Amino acid sequence: MKSKMLFLGMITLTFIPTACNQIKDPVLGNNPNASSSIPSFSSQSYSGMTGNRHALVIANANYTGDPNILPLKNPLNDGRDMKKTLQDVGFNVVYRENTANKRQIKEAVREFTQQLRSGDVGVFYYAGHAVQVKGKNYLLPTQVRLPSERDVEYETLSAQYVLDQMEDVGNGFNIVLLDACRDNPLPQKRTRGAAKGGLAEMRQPKGSIIGFATSPNDTALDGAGRNGIYTKHLIEALKTPGLTVEGMLKKVRDGVWDETDGRQVPWENSSLRGDFCFSGCVTEAQRASERDRIRFKQEQGRLQRDKERLEAQLREKNRSQQQDTHSEALRQKQEEERNRRLEERLNALEGQLRQNEDAVIMPPTL
Repeated sequence: MKSKMLFLGMITLTFIPTACNQIKDPVLGNNPNASSSIPSFSSQSYSGMTGNRHALVIANANYTGDPNILPLKNPLNDGRDMKKTLQDVGFNVVYRENTANKRQIKEAVREFTQQLRSGDVGVFYYAGHAVQVKGKNYLLPTQVRLPSERDVEYETLSAQYVLDQMEDVGNGFNIVLLDACRDNPLPQKRTRGAAKGGLAEMRQPKGSIIGFATSPNDTALDGAGRNGIYTKHLIEALKTPGLTVEGMLKKVRDGVWDETDGRQVPWENSSLRGDFCFSGCVTEAQRASERDRIRFKQEQGRLQRDKERLEAQLREKNRSQQQDTHSEALRQKQEEERNRRLEERLNALEGQLRQNEDAVIMPPTL
């Protein structure tokens, strides 16, 4: 599986997702081939780009034309997920899956490139089988039959053709991602040694970036989950705000490297000028604003802690005062009780005294 990403002139993005997970039974896709359109993503900030965003997504999985080219597990999920992700960040998407022959792929490329204008951003994403023959990379339709290596050039579509069509538009900034199966699906007896595993280096127009799912002439690993390893990390990074394309690909490389313990290392070549961010670039003013926001939040936290400390001190003081008030009230109550008892004793003594006085004044009669 190999992904090659090319930036041509302004911004045209081409993604080619990993599709090396082969299965015994064909993979049937239910989604219709269709073009979908959503409004341009105005919050994207990039130098020199003022137009719309356009993408072509092709996912090929149901390979049934040649018994030696087996169906693939991940491409339909890769293609559908990439389509949705690109739409979410403002791209108008031309979508095809299980393109049967070379003509259908070329028609999709034509529909896509006819939408591009100067200043637009373009993306081409392909998921499916691809093969390198004589130093060139070819995208394989699902119903292709390849009796010999010579048929590859005539029955499949050169990846360079897509890049050339994008370059001819003159929109000025193009990206191509090739995340196709890096294992050569042709039997050895058909290749005469000219067909190799992995994808070859490609001609890189000025103002472009070319990315691979792994290093040139190397093979990529299959994904065990819903998506291929490269595409899984690509979709995640693409959604991350503030990442330029170069930063996004570096994040993808880190993720793939870690997941495969260095057995797969995504690769890219770039001659880009200016910045493009799928989910919005961060300007210096925005960075300064974010630093101010962080400082404000830290100061707010400090003030909140001071407030809570003073409130705790005030509660303790009030509690102590309440205790003192309660103790004083108790003392007063106890003092009143003592005075009452003394007064009762005094009254009792006075009563006895009066009785004694009466006894002295009026002695008993004899």
